Amino acid sequence: MKSLSHPNIIQIKEFIEDPDLSYHILIFEYFDAITLKEFILLNEYKNEDFSIIFAQIYGGLLYLHEKKILHRDFNINNILINVQSLDIKIIDFGLAKHIMNIQYMLSPHGNFQYRTPIFEMLVNPFFEDVWNFAAVGLSLLKRHKMTSRKVLRLLEDFQKNPAEFQESDKEITRILEFLKNEIDGACEVNEDNVIMELKSPLEKFTI
Repeated sequence: MKSLSHPNIIQIKEFIEDPDLSYHILIFEYFDAITLKEFILLNEYKNEDFSIIFAQIYGGLLYLHEKKILHRDFNINNILINVQSLDIKIIDFGLAKHIMNIQYMLSPHGNFQYRTPIFEMLVNPFFEDVWNFAAVGLSLLKRHKMTSRKVLRLLEDFQKNPAEFQESDKEITRILEFLKNEIDGACEVNEDNVIMELKSPLEKFTI
């Protein structure tokens, strides 16, 4: 993880490995911030701040996926934000993995509150992060924590009456349309579904 270099990913400055210790010590860059969860609960941001924040979250997660790295615990607790500048950093890579074995990547992990409800049917391991990316965006827009259960309920309401959503909030509609369109592909098996050919659905999302 020390080789990662992106403005929206917390940087590891030093990795200390002591044979006498049963654990490793990671020293990270200093970043004056609070968690995105705390930021949302403060509820002091403007509607136009959403695009600034969400674009950075997208950029950081897309960078990880382009490196074939899954975060596997992506949620509002693991994103830091500077309240003044609105700069963000993705943190907590304790469960992150480089894609090597698809079945191993699809084993249960992370906070169950944010786990996609279609987890057992997934064949594309990137989708778990993508589902959580959508949950983060919806949390910012709705101004409260959106667990997987809440996201699923919102998605079901959207599928029943999309026109109502389109009239009320274009950003929420855009995220829900993206999720709806990508769910089938994330569960679809085909003869070309080789691990090195798997791509993140995030590449299709536009900021």
